Amino acid sequence: MAINRNWPTREAWAKERRTPHDGGHPYIPSRELSLYASPEEIAAAIAALRMIWSEYGRHMKIASREAGPLARWPRENSYAYDNRFLAMSETERELAHRVDRWRDKRQAVKLAIKALREGFVPEWSVLLPPPPSPLVAIIGRYDDAVREAVDAVTNAAR
Repeated sequence: MAINRNWPTREAWAKERRTPHDGGHPYIPSRELSLYASPEEIAAAIAALRMIWSEYGRHMKIASREAGPLARWPRENSYAYDNRFLAMSETERELAHRVDRWRDKRQAVKLAIKALREGFVPEWSVLLPPPPSPLVAIIGRYDDAVREAVDAVTNAAR
């Protein structure tokens, strides 16, 4: 069974090859934040994320206090920490690892805030709880744009 394809003309193909793309796939919509959110929504999303970031900081401080000297020391390199971590008992590892988990969650929220401030739709880690409602709306609009683009490409290929 032959597949009917809509191949571009030679001129269209040459023009597409000469057109520079911004490094992404030409059919994926832009992650430019101004296309999906108003300045008020962006400010509300940043404020909500800062509250989450602060809450994670409080949890990290409590976990660090509970772990005591088991947690990663300031300026301790990964090699030394890994060797020390592997020498710990299972309960000590759990205490030490709890601090790392809160630190990683906090870093993911910090990256989302940075993306919003730089004018891009942030990527939300699946390891975190669902994002705050202002960010859900923004990410939802971007996801809708991605679905529309994929549908357009799929329908054009038929």
